[in-house]
Amino acid sequence: MAAFIFILLTACGIPNALVFAVFGGLADVLPYIGIFLTMGPVVAAALPYGAVIVTVVFLLMLAYEEFESRVLVPVVYGHSMRLPSSVVLFSLIAGATLFGIIGALLALPAAATILMLIDSARRTAGRNRNRRETRREEKRRAQRTGVRTQNRRHAGRGSIAIAVEMSGVRKDAEDKPAA
Repeated sequence: MAAFIFILLTACGIPNALVFAVFGGLADVLPYIGIFLTMGPVVAAALPYGAVIVTVVFLLMLAYEEFESRVLVPVVYGHSMRLPSSVVLFSLIAGATLFGIIGALLALPAAATILMLIDSARRTAGRNRNRRETRREEKRRAQRTGVRTQNRRHAGRGSIAIAVEMSGVRKDAEDKPAA
């Protein structure tokens, strides 16, 4: 923003271009709002130089604001905060509409925090689901293994032999005194 304002005002022959550029660069820290804080003084500085210069300065500042708000801000802020461009745009508009300048300043950190919490909740839910599935699978495996062990123990023996063995186990349990 500062470079654009400096080049624009220097090309139009407006004095103190550097001062307006520094102010514009500092005001541009406020996304979507900084351009309007800058546009007033810059257009006012162009007034003594005629309607053509004022129109050129106003239209180029407006064009730069559109380019910055539609392309630069979502891409730069989205990349640095790892947010999708649509989230950047929506959160800045919502923050500025609901809470003004402070809302615009806090919108992106709030959006990044909310997305991080949602992602963390998804991962936690996924881990819990995986743990439940693992426990179920272990239980099924234990049940299948227990059945297989019992089947191997009785394999090749008749039902009478199995009944005699089971009654012997029960008799041993009854003969032992209760502790």
